[in-house]
Amino acid sequence: MLSPNVRALGLLIALAALASMRATAQQAPQQAPQPPGLEARPDAGQDMAPPPPPPMQAPGQPDTPPAPPMSAPDAWLPKPAAEIRVMNKIDSTVQKLTLKAGEAVHIQTLTLKLAGCYVRPDDLPADATARLTVTEDGGTAPLFDGWLLAKEPSLNMLQHAVYDVQLAGCVAP
Repeated sequence: MLSPNVRALGLLIALAALASMRATAQQAPQQAPQPPGLEARPDAGQDMAPPPPPPMQAPGQPDTPPAPPMSAPDAWLPKPAAEIRVMNKIDSTVQKLTLKAGEAVHIQTLTLKLAGCYVRPDDLPADATARLTVTEDGGTAPLFDGWLLAKEPSLNMLQHAVYDVQLAGCVAP
């Protein structure tokens, strides 16, 4: 246990330190020393963001060219020919045909006539479509006259008991 004199002495020292701190706080605040070469600015109290750095570019390099324009979402490019698959459902055979635009081909009991084949531009999802007319021997009206989509063969509206016709894609003849 500490003697009363030691306790009183410790209390006096703490009080003196507190009084000294109050006196220092009441005086004008001192500025921290500045590193050499930095003088006080008149706007030193304001927060200012540094200017953005210049863009990084190798010397002698031209500016980056703008991105090429995107194709319209409904854009289709014509191709000269189509590859068609004709499937016989009875004997499970598949025949591949290449038809040029405007050409008619007779296969088994069907006549296929291609009006045109179109593909999507390179910057859009790949797909192909063809306008096809299908007639059967002895028939007066076409069995099918419409569009085939390569990516959606189930949308083909050709209804035939023996044959199924699908578009494999557009090709160069």
